[in-house]
Amino acid sequence: SQSLNAYTRGSKIEIEKNGDESMKNIRMFVWWTNNEDGERVDIDLSFNGYNKNKECITHLGFSCSDATKYNCHHSGDITDGGSYGGDGATEYLDIDAEALKKNGIRYLMPVVNSYSGGPLKDINCQFGWMEREELGKTEQFDIKAVKQKTEIGVDANFANMAILDLEEEKVIWTESPNYNISSGRSAFAAVKDFDILLDKYGHNDRMSMYEMVEMAKDAKNWVEVNEPAEANIIFSVDPYKDATIEQANITAKEQDVWIKTFMTPNAPDERTKERKMQIQKDNDQEEKKEKPIEKKSLADFLLDEAKVINSVSGRKSPSRRATSPDIER
Repeated sequence: SQSLNAYTRGSKIEIEKNGDESMKNIRMFVWWTNNEDGERVDIDLSFNGYNKNKECITHLGFSCSDATKYNCHHSGDITDGGSYGGDGATEYLDIDAEALKKNGIRYLMPVVNSYSGGPLKDINCQFGWMEREELGKTEQFDIKAVKQKTEIGVDANFANMAILDLEEEKVIWTESPNYNISSGRSAFAAVKDFDILLDKYGHNDRMSMYEMVEMAKDAKNWVEVNEPAEANIIFSVDPYKDATIEQANITAKEQDVWIKTFMTPNAPDERTKERKMQIQKDNDQEEKKEKPIEKKSLADFLLDEAKVINSVSGRKSPSRRATSPDIER
C-alpha cells in the first residue's frame, strides 16, 4: 500500500517527546469515502488497552468510552464516507499516552473495522496518526504533526494496524489482517489475537534490513559502492526510480527475495539472472530487426543446396557458373 513511511511489519517507531521528556499526545485517524459505485461505506476506529500482563482492561470506540477516564476520546461515530473523490469522512482517537501509562496501561492496539462489510483493500481508506503537544486545542488535522499515513492494503474486514508500547514509548507497526472477525464488530472482538501479534512483532528482536544487508555482503564478498549507478544490486526502502534493467533493486518489503536470494550464501541471484536473460532476448530481437533479408536467385539457391549435399559426401562444391550439381554415375 502507498505510505508516507514504508514500514515493514515489526518496525518500531519512537514516539516523539515534549520538552519535559514526556510522550507527546497521539491522535490516530482513519479516513475513507464511499465506493465509486455510490455504495455507502461505514468504517470504525477503536482501540483496546492492556496491562503489563496482557489483560485487556479498557476500550475506546463508537460503542464504548471507558478510556475517557484516562483522558482519551473518540471523535464520534460516522456511518457514511461521502461521495467517492470528495472530502471523505474521518474518525479520530485522541490518546493521552502519559495518562494511560500512569494508570497501568502498557499496550494499546488500534483496530480498523469495515463495519458495512467488504475487504479494506477494496475501500478508499487510509490509516495514520499525529503526535501533538496538546489535544483538542488545535485544528482537527495538523499535517505537520502527521507521522504515518498509509492506504490500508489488508484483505480482510478487520485490521490490527499497530501496537503502542507505552513502557518502551514506541509504536510497533503490524498492519495485520484478522480473518476470524466479521463486519459489524468492535475492537473487543480482537482481544484474543493480541498475544499472538505482540509475540510475533513486538518481542522477537527482529533483525533490521541494514543488518541483513551487512550479513549478505559478508557472506557473498560483495563490495559496497558509493553511487547507485555503480551498483549491481540496489537496496532501498521504496523502489529506486533510476535503477536500470541491468540492476537488481530490492526493496524493504520484498522479504522473500531477501531471504531466498540474499541470505543464502550460495543461492543464485535469480532476479539478476532474469534481467540478463531479458537483456539477451531484447538484443536478439534487435539483431533480427537490423539484419537484412538476403534475396537469392534460383541458380544461387540450387548452388547452396549443392554445397550442403557435397559437404556431407566430401565432394568439392561446384563453381558459381554451375547450374546444377555434378552427379557422379
